[in-house]
Amino acid sequence: MTRRPARPRAAAAAAVELAVVLPVLLTITLGGVDFGRFTHTAVAAADAARCACEFAATHPYTAATQATWGDRVRAAALDDLAGVPRFESARATVTVDVSEDDGVTRVAVAVAYPFETTVGWPGVPHRVDVSRSAATPLARP
Repeated sequence: MTRRPARPRAAAAAAVELAVVLPVLLTITLGGVDFGRFTHTAVAAADAARCACEFAATHPYTAATQATWGDRVRAAALDDLAGVPRFESARATVTVDVSEDDGVTRVAVAVAYPFETTVGWPGVPHRVDVSRSAATPLARP
C-alpha cells in the first residue's frame, strides 16, 4: 500500500501561519517607516534651527536692518527645512528672538513643522507638531 504525501496539510498549515504572521510583519514594517519619517522630520527641524542660528551669528544687523535680517534668518531656516518630503513652507513656523543678558546678545530660533503618520495608529495622534530650537550669542548687534 502506497501512502500519499501530506502536501495538502502542509499547504494549509503554511497558509494559517502566513495569516497569523503577516499582520504582525506589516505592523512592524509600517511602524518602522513612520518612526523613520518622524525621526527625519525632527532631525531636519533641529538642523534648520541650527542653520538659522549660524546665519544669524555670522550676518550682523543694525537697528535699521533688524527686520530684514530677521526675515533672512527665517528664510535660512526654511531653505534648510525644504529637504523634508512633501515640504510646504506655509505649514512651517519659524520664530526668531533676540535678547540681551549680562551684556551678551543672543539669538534663539525655534522651528516647528507638522508630522502626519502614514497609518492611523490606535493611541497615537495622527498629527504631531515637531518643534526644535537653537540659540547662539551674536558677535555684535
